[in-house]
Amino acid sequence: MQAAKCGTSGLNSSRDPKGAKTEGQTPSGSRSLKEQEEIAYWNRRAEAEKTLGNGHYKHFFTGHFDLTPEDYAGKHVLDVGCGPRGSLEWCTMAASTTGADPLADEYLALGAHAHRMTYVATRAETMPFDDGRFDVISCFNALDHVDDVEMSLAEMHRCLAPAGLLLVIVEVNHKPTVAEPHCIDPAWLMSWIASRFELVSERRNGVRSDHNIYRSLSEDTPFQDSEAGILSLKLLRRE
Repeated sequence: MQAAKCGTSGLNSSRDPKGAKTEGQTPSGSRSLKEQEEIAYWNRRAEAEKTLGNGHYKHFFTGHFDLTPEDYAGKHVLDVGCGPRGSLEWCTMAASTTGADPLADEYLALGAHAHRMTYVATRAETMPFDDGRFDVISCFNALDHVDDVEMSLAEMHRCLAPAGLLLVIVEVNHKPTVAEPHCIDPAWLMSWIASRFELVSERRNGVRSDHNIYRSLSEDTPFQDSEAGILSLKLLRRE
């Protein structure tokens, strides 16, 4: 797909490549500059925190989207671009919890080996899951990190069961970086979603100067249309 610049049809033209156990495919070849940047970031966080915490995730999977833990009971849940913190460790009521991330193997050394959730080393564009495998799919602070935004969204749609729930938290309108190479236009994103998902809820927030997404949401930072911001989308896959 030929991407367009932010503010036109949605994407920046940069194409820089981007329980606990790991399974599935492992990306081949040497790590890209983007992936090296991601690993360096998580190594810095692990050194600073000693143990990478995950206590904040429960709120963002539940209250932030007007959901409760009971909404996950017996469900198969996938977190795309999960990172190493154990984003689904709180979700013990689910039938299964899976994190998909191209750096999943490296995350084991950062503490992910102790998690109950399953980690799968895969890119978001080509996930090794059956059609309709998951009842709930989340993608938090990861969509602008992928290699191809449209392909990644299409894969999440494919892997989601009919009437399944997709939860997205994504930074939009921001200047591309090595690790976040896409400037996503909210209008493009909403247009892409409209024919494939029912929009249950949409929330727009501004982003702090340090680009801490979760703190920005917790502080309810105001959104400005012309500036970088955060979209929180609760979506149902159309039958």
